[in-house]
Amino acid sequence: MSGTQAIVVVVEDDLDVCDSLEAIVQASGHVCHTFDSAEALLRLWDGSNCDILIVDIDLPEMDGIELLTQLRARGYSTPAIIHTGRSDSRVRNAAEELGGIPVIVKGTDNNRIGDLLKSIVSSVQKPDSTEE
Repeated sequence: MSGTQAIVVVVEDDLDVCDSLEAIVQASGHVCHTFDSAEALLRLWDGSNCDILIVDIDLPEMDGIELLTQLRARGYSTPAIIHTGRSDSRVRNAAEELGGIPVIVKGTDNNRIGDLLKSIVSSVQKPDSTEE
């Protein structure tokens, strides 16, 4: 992460939602890379150049929970945000089991995404601010 600019990776299969997330990320001053499926991310991303993941749950083939579970099992601890059309107990429980990942229901509060990005960037930078 350079300064307060993060590299955010969005995994979302709905093009309109993906475009909206990309606009929010960029308006927040960050760089955004998008993938339309979990498989595309796993195939094309090597785990570097990502400070924050935004993941949809209802993806084709492999869902977002399975994607995040696989990434954690591979040792990736990249902070994440779940962005989903539903927030049922399965999603909330999985988010909690994956380390308390915040869940945002699509269409409810786009300002919260920007606020979460800012909060994650700030929390990641705190350890570095004490170093000389």
